[in-house]
Amino acid sequence: SVDGDNNNNDNNNKYLEAETKLPKCALHLYRHISKVGGTTIRFVWDKNVVMGDWEYPIIYGFEEKQWTDLLQRWKEAAEKFRNGERAVGPRTLVELRGNWPSNWPAQHFQTRIMPDVDALKKEYGEGSGYECEITTSVLIREPTSQTLSFYEYYIRKQQEQDPGEKKTMWPGVVGKESWGHDIGDYVSSGRATNGQVREILGDRCTTNLREPGYETEWVDETNKPVRTHARPIAKECKISESDYERFENVLRWFDVVGTTDNFDHFLLTQSRTVGVRYPQYKKSNSGKHERQWDPEMKIKVEQATTFDKRAYELAKRLQREQVEKLYGSWATLDEKFVKPFQSKTEGEFVGGKPPKSLYKWVKTSEAMAVDAAPVVPDCWTDDTGGGQATAYIVFEPVAMVDKDVNLHCVKGCNFDS
Repeated sequence: SVDGDNNNNDNNNKYLEAETKLPKCALHLYRHISKVGGTTIRFVWDKNVVMGDWEYPIIYGFEEKQWTDLLQRWKEAAEKFRNGERAVGPRTLVELRGNWPSNWPAQHFQTRIMPDVDALKKEYGEGSGYECEITTSVLIREPTSQTLSFYEYYIRKQQEQDPGEKKTMWPGVVGKESWGHDIGDYVSSGRATNGQVREILGDRCTTNLREPGYETEWVDETNKPVRTHARPIAKECKISESDYERFENVLRWFDVVGTTDNFDHFLLTQSRTVGVRYPQYKKSNSGKHERQWDPEMKIKVEQATTFDKRAYELAKRLQREQVEKLYGSWATLDEKFVKPFQSKTEGEFVGGKPPKSLYKWVKTSEAMAVDAAPVVPDCWTDDTGGGQATAYIVFEPVAMVDKDVNLHCVKGCNFDS
């Protein structure tokens, strides 16, 4: 929850002002749940980095060392800013999903990430003398649509491949016998239950969500696998009431909670809280999958997401409470900010077209080959700005250069018009 004790008029004014202002010093952590709008948030943040406003240095599935190194750099930069050795404090965005390349941050969210962020707030936040803004956010989705989207994006392609061509068994086996004949069969195996609660907890077998639910035997005569039984679910993978209580505590910890059915309300509140000045976006991964529900399938998915349903209702309630506290009322956010933002929509761009980017990310090797100088904004904590584009499946180092350099853009150009 946003600091209630310090929620004075100055804080309220920040939300009611016409323009979003850049903070002097900040770190924001966004907890990305699979298929819940996170790619859109990432593209918005990429845009704000290539405007020179922020750094966004580590991949969403970061290793422990990447996190501890970033915290160390960030603290040193905050110290230098306070001592007058830096003109600008660090302004850092962190997206945390886990799963890939490393599941470390998701698994250690409650034991390491939350305590580390709490310590940053205490040492560098309001009333500390540093006056840095340390904030957090998370987005939750209506569970049947989230499960369907997850299924369409990750699972259906496994079901539709021909196992006869691969002739490999778990973990390489594909096809309907192992992955399920449809979404109902997939969730009935028990591996896809309450995915959002499990992802946020991070310690309840989230890799199971992307695994086949059934064991098979290979039949040489037909060159096909045949299902034998559902793969057993370990006890520690199942969500209990006490797990859900832990989840509730985690959800209440976030400063900004939202739901995808009020995505723009979340995005504009997150952007105002953080100091992200260009929240305009194009929808990502939306409308790519058929959404007709077989009633029987929907019942199976609802039965598999009972805790996610409670999580979604809680997120809706928390979003309303937070908005009323920050803006005075839901209507104020809706009428003064969300509707005007939506009314500026131009073609694909919700909120209108953002200003032209100043910079773009390219492969470092290509930049060096043409002597393109890397750009280093004052708010960065290191000269490379992280130098990675792993989320875009570019595994070599990347550098931010002037937008007019004639090289292929690998990151930060998704919202160029």
